[in-house]
Amino acid sequence: MSRPPIFNKKIINKIAKKAGKSDLAVVKSVSALASRRNIAPEMALIITANKYKIGSSLVLKKLNPYQQTQLNTEIRKKSVSGDSSRSRKKNIKPVVDIKSEFGDPYLPNSLYSNIPSEGYSIMFTLENSIRMFISRIFFDASGKNWWDQLQSKKSLKGIVTKVSERKAKESENWYHSKRGVHEIYYTDYENLLQIIRVFDSIFSKFFKKGAAKNLISKLGELGPTRNVIAHNNPITGKDLERLKVHARDWFAYMQYLYSQNQNLA
Repeated sequence: MSRPPIFNKKIINKIAKKAGKSDLAVVKSVSALASRRNIAPEMALIITANKYKIGSSLVLKKLNPYQQTQLNTEIRKKSVSGDSSRSRKKNIKPVVDIKSEFGDPYLPNSLYSNIPSEGYSIMFTLENSIRMFISRIFFDASGKNWWDQLQSKKSLKGIVTKVSERKAKESENWYHSKRGVHEIYYTDYENLLQIIRVFDSIFSKFFKKGAAKNLISKLGELGPTRNVIAHNNPITGKDLERLKVHARDWFAYMQYLYSQNQNLA
């Protein structure tokens, strides 16, 4: 039997006062939201608190990297779709079968929603898959404050500085949602591959045998493709095919790790 959700009583009480409901009614509403979206109750509490502009950092800190990624996706999904049926009708339909060919069993299902085009959808899923992979491995090796380790590497100080500047700049845009709940979401695609290369002592065990040995180099070839797509420009059929080939390799490897019961969540 799974444990009952442990809610923060102060946040529940604040929501209840703003919503004009009892604490028990809020708990039931949050639990129902968690059930509908198939997410952890703590994540549903954060989403509800955000709705009423109530801080929930204490609960947020308790989420693991997988839950943080899923929460970030849920919040983005909500901001895109909105609550009304009219906005839902205007949603861009996800590319059919994208998950069947480029599926990462460690990623939440909600991440595959609202994907606008084939090339972008593959790149979007691939980049987030790499982010989550890095977060999982680092968290397992160093705990929740693993990002602090990047400051000890001279070759990564530029990335740390850029991320800090981006977070500070976005914090000034009080009217707009933020990229994510962790610094990893403020990195670029090429930054992710550089982190893996620099921390070879942590990641080498995943990329030292067989086909996986050249996997990071292959992903590096996609940098120009990623930049073209990210700036809303079309790519050629040749570039798209290269993206598909290398992305298939990455997701096949994620499927392999999952089948080997690797504890990466």
